[in-house]
Amino acid sequence: MKSNRTVTFRNVIQVALFEREIKGQLSDGYWENANPMDHHRTWCDAVAVVGPNVGRNFWTVKSNYNLIAAPLLDAVGGRMLTICEDVLGRPGFTMRQLRAELKDMKTIMTTFASEI
Repeated sequence: MKSNRTVTFRNVIQVALFEREIKGQLSDGYWENANPMDHHRTWCDAVAVVGPNVGRNFWTVKSNYNLIAAPLLDAVGGRMLTICEDVLGRPGFTMRQLRAELKDMKTIMTTFASEI
């Protein structure tokens, strides 16, 4: 069954990061013990897309994830860089660029699509 929950990001890098890394970090990674314990369910059921009206179309109990937390990037930043390079089809994506994408994603994840 396809989810009716959608989070719309600005670009394919953000979608790939969300689908291939962030969802896992929410459910059984960096935030696995965050309260409330089921905070990740709505995010993991959501579909990520690219579009002009960024934000989410669903309510969630938690949306304030620090996607640029140093311990997170220390642990999986290299893997995230690889995801970005895979999407672009070339090496050379920098940690600075990754932080900028993640900072934007954090804002997008706290925003309802109709607010922008």
